[in-house]
Amino acid sequence: MVKLYWIGHASFWIKEPVSIVMDPFDEQISSNFPKIRAKIVTESHQHFDHAAHKRVGGSFELLTKPEKRTFPKVSIEGFPAFHDKEQGMKRGRNIMFKFSFPKAPTPQKEGEQGGAAPEEAPADAPFTILHAGDLGHLLTAEEVQALGKIDVLCVPVGGTYTLDPQEAADFTSALNPNLVIPMHFKTKLMDNVAELIQFLRVCDRPVVRRDSLNFSKINMEKAKGYCVVLTPLVFEK
Repeated sequence: MVKLYWIGHASFWIKEPVSIVMDPFDEQISSNFPKIRAKIVTESHQHFDHAAHKRVGGSFELLTKPEKRTFPKVSIEGFPAFHDKEQGMKRGRNIMFKFSFPKAPTPQKEGEQGGAAPEEAPADAPFTILHAGDLGHLLTAEEVQALGKIDVLCVPVGGTYTLDPQEAADFTSALNPNLVIPMHFKTKLMDNVAELIQFLRVCDRPVVRRDSLNFSKINMEKAKGYCVVLTPLVFEK
């Protein structure tokens, strides 16, 4: 089971199967931050609104490089990118982190011999989440291919510092994830970027709203093609 919350801005929390915080923001974004004990923290770049790991509790591994790391319940790979369209000359580098969770084997029912039937067996491919950080440019076809299969895409949509709404929609189309979750848009935490509605108008996906996502209870085939707007845990300065 993978359970995902949106903390706010570009920060997410994977509560299960292992506690992971992505891009924690500092007090300039909000004086509020949930009390979370993490095992892993990822930071896409070292700007104040993405690199406040000191606000996270617990003894955790801090990942800030585009490299691959393997942990007992998740593999994490960082893909290098840029925060702008000028090869990082304007705002620096950005890391897109891909989280891969191995799928649990199908439980064997009492009295069964040999486990689940072949057609019921889970695919070998892991369940994947891509957090694009403050991606500021579209990727080449080769870069998209290198990312591989993506089940859930967390993408910045606000422009100004990241992809704008249309670019975010184009990026989503290129990756074709099962679900897309917009982030880094205009809220009470940040008001100098585009509003969410501007992305929703061009995303060309049906929209659902949720407090969190529990992927043990979601049939990904039936859910494929949706845009999910999550309720933030932090919504006030």
